[in-house]
Amino acid sequence: MTTERPGQTDVISVSVTTEFTKLIKEYKMSPTEVFRKGMAVMLFELDVPRYQSETNKKRTEYSKAFMEEYENNIKLQKLFNDILSFGRVLEENKK
Repeated sequence: MTTERPGQTDVISVSVTTEFTKLIKEYKMSPTEVFRKGMAVMLFELDVPRYQSETNKKRTEYSKAFMEEYENNIKLQKLFNDILSFGRVLEENKK
C-alpha cells in the first residue's frame, strides 16, 4: 500500500534489530509508517510546534509506558539469569 504525501520524498536506510524485522512482517506493518509515527513522537517530545497534537501526546505516553515495561522485563530477566547462575555455582561447589 502506497501513501501519497505532498512534496518531495527521500529514500533513506534505517537499521533495525532482527526482532523488529520479524514484528514488522508478523503484524504486516509498513516500515515507512513505523518510522513516520516514531518520528512524530520524537518531534512531539522535542516540543516542535507542528507536532504538538493529542494523537502524538497519546503515542508518547504509550511509548514511555511500553519502554518502561520492556526495561523492567530486561532487568527481571537479568536477575533471573543471575539467580540461575548462582544456583549452578552452589551446586558445583557441593560436589
